[in-house]
Amino acid sequence: SGAQAEVAALKSAAEKLRAQAAATSGSSAGVSGQGDFAQLADLLDSRAKVYQQVADLLQEPAVAPTLSPAEMDALRMIEAKQQCSIFFAEAQVGCGIAATETVRTSR
Repeated sequence: SGAQAEVAALKSAAEKLRAQAAATSGSSAGVSGQGDFAQLADLLDSRAKVYQQVADLLQEPAVAPTLSPAEMDALRMIEAKQQCSIFFAEAQVGCGIAATETVRTSR
């Protein structure tokens, strides 16, 4: 997944920063901020840990809330009302087409 790839990239970057910090225990010509490499690696590890926690949470499906019998009745009534509205709208369109056809054939 995208989150797992991000975790892997963050861990890889942290490892590279630590390796570079160990390899250049002094300062290399043209590279500044090497003293911060270890601290940056720790920050990346912390971020990777948070991303991993989020990825783990997202693996578990969300639990749907349960509805009481009264809430289920209300939901069914709303759904029925919506279906009736759709039915009546389609019926009006159908009646309009039938009326137009009737006028054409009676002329």
